[in-house]
Amino acid sequence: MDGSSYSNVEFIQTRNFDLDISVDFDKKSLSGTNTLTLQAVKDKVGEVILDFQGMTISLAEVYSDEQKKFLTAPITTQDFPVLGSAAKITLPSILAKDDKVVVRVTYATNDQAQAINWLTEAQTTTKTLKYLFTQCEPIHCRSVAPLQDTPSIKATYSAKVTVADPYVVKMSANETAPVKNPDQKTTTYNFQNSIQMPSYLLAMAVGNLAYKSTGPRTGVVAEPGPDALDRYVKELEDLETFLNTTEKYLTHYIWGSYTVLVLPASFPYGGMENPLLTFASPTIIVGDKSQVYVATHEIAHSWTGNQVTCKDWSNMWLNEGFTVFEERKVSGQLNGANFAKIEAQLGNVSLWVDIENYGETNSYSSLYPVLNGASPDDSFSQLPYDKGFQFLTYLETLVGEEAFQKFIQTYVLKYTQQSVTYLDLKATWEDYINTNFKDNATTILGLVDWVAWVTKPGANPSVYNVSFETDEAKEFEALADSYIDLKGKSHPDGWDKYLSVKDPQLKIIFLNRLVDRQDDVTLDLMKLVDADFNCTWDKNPEIGQRWLPLAIAVQYNDAIEGAHHYVSYLGRMKYINPVYIALVKNGRRDLANKWFKENLDFYHPIAVANLKKIIYGSLEAKEEHMIQLFRQSVQSGRIII
Repeated sequence: MDGSSYSNVEFIQTRNFDLDISVDFDKKSLSGTNTLTLQAVKDKVGEVILDFQGMTISLAEVYSDEQKKFLTAPITTQDFPVLGSAAKITLPSILAKDDKVVVRVTYATNDQAQAINWLTEAQTTTKTLKYLFTQCEPIHCRSVAPLQDTPSIKATYSAKVTVADPYVVKMSANETAPVKNPDQKTTTYNFQNSIQMPSYLLAMAVGNLAYKSTGPRTGVVAEPGPDALDRYVKELEDLETFLNTTEKYLTHYIWGSYTVLVLPASFPYGGMENPLLTFASPTIIVGDKSQVYVATHEIAHSWTGNQVTCKDWSNMWLNEGFTVFEERKVSGQLNGANFAKIEAQLGNVSLWVDIENYGETNSYSSLYPVLNGASPDDSFSQLPYDKGFQFLTYLETLVGEEAFQKFIQTYVLKYTQQSVTYLDLKATWEDYINTNFKDNATTILGLVDWVAWVTKPGANPSVYNVSFETDEAKEFEALADSYIDLKGKSHPDGWDKYLSVKDPQLKIIFLNRLVDRQDDVTLDLMKLVDADFNCTWDKNPEIGQRWLPLAIAVQYNDAIEGAHHYVSYLGRMKYINPVYIALVKNGRRDLANKWFKENLDFYHPIAVANLKKIIYGSLEAKEEHMIQLFRQSVQSGRIII
């Protein structure tokens, strides 16, 4: 079973859970109850074990069918250093297989809850109300409520969330009629999700929130006003097209509606695929729709990740590899084949730096990282995204695009609302080939070495020879080379093509080349490129993610003010981590510490934990390791963090 959870799901599994909680912004706490309906999957089950973290559990109860009420049940807890804590609840009687039991746990979260980000009014866009949002993937739902926090099982859920007026609550579920409590000056918001989902997809946001439609099934939630919701809706006006195109490639969209909630800037990721309520960073809103591909990625997760889910975090590539593959199919249709190819090229650069960083013999550089009790956060990288994508691209070359599209549809329909491992995928692939390619089945199946592709670390098998290079990408790499060769003394021919290019990913190709040839980059070159293209203050954070660490590395101090601003208004780890790594690696740890402390209350707890490792945990790190971290973080073009 899932080694990242202490729950005893091999004996008893949650079928539904009901949250009844209150939000207290003054205490920064969620408090209330979680009522779980569980079913024994084996005989002789006498206890329920739940995961929890960052909370105090005050009471456990079990419902008595005879007495028609909840009765207090014995509970013991045990803390662990990495994965949180376990709560063991002793049942009043032994369950046989298929028996059900209802357990209610009363709890209150504290300031150690890793999923919950509490923001002051000043940290929001409208500056009117405080704000709360959660981030549960991979193992942080246990800090929102005590439950079986593992993707290996799925459950339906409902929630009652009481907040002071005029706060609004949104969740990854369908909203039913809210109930006003005029005497308490509060409102209870009610939610119901009747489609089974894993715990990490539980999501909640509380604040000054409003909704605007972008189509029959799609819409956007954010803080109201021209600087937030109105601007976001304009940038995301094509959501309905994204959803329709993805649905046409895959199968029927089972979730009903699709809404993107654009969070405040401290959200640590680019997007999070919560069903019915995708969370997105405001960094995807840059004015030219160049970053809204994040929405395409999260929409595709509705099928691979949400509808069909990895059974444990070693199989995460089944979520991300499939989703990147589908995302690029959709982006290729909407933006042209070259757009998708450049995405794949950038992803491959990031993938290889991650492989080199982990080492080619480390399981973390495979599609099946062996965690051995470590946090799944430690193994999150570009590998499940792009190595997974490349494996699926290879499978597609064996049968053709049309047949492979039908295979993905078959896979999704077969395992809908289930959790799977790569062995389930392998079995489905073999069945599909034997059924649809009878004459060539033996040959096709023999061309796939599942061990080499999935569990072997390092490079892909030698049979993989797919290239994603384009003439445009080569042109922009050559432009960067020309700038370097001239050492900033003059402009290369055709330098202004950078200014007129419509695809911002080509600018990333240009900057990645500068990073790759960092040892040849001079201060004169940096000054000229910055004067030409204003990289230090570019509104697209993808530019800053590469340019600012490079500037720090070559001591281009004209960019320091821009770097300070960059890490102070963004909380997305993909963007801020490279800057902090560059500061530490280049002897400016004190400045990194100063900026970090200034923004400590702004960053999400997950980002804080990550940055502490970068700033403080690397004190004894070897120089070469820091160089690897630096190059990894700067060159990564598509890692979702």
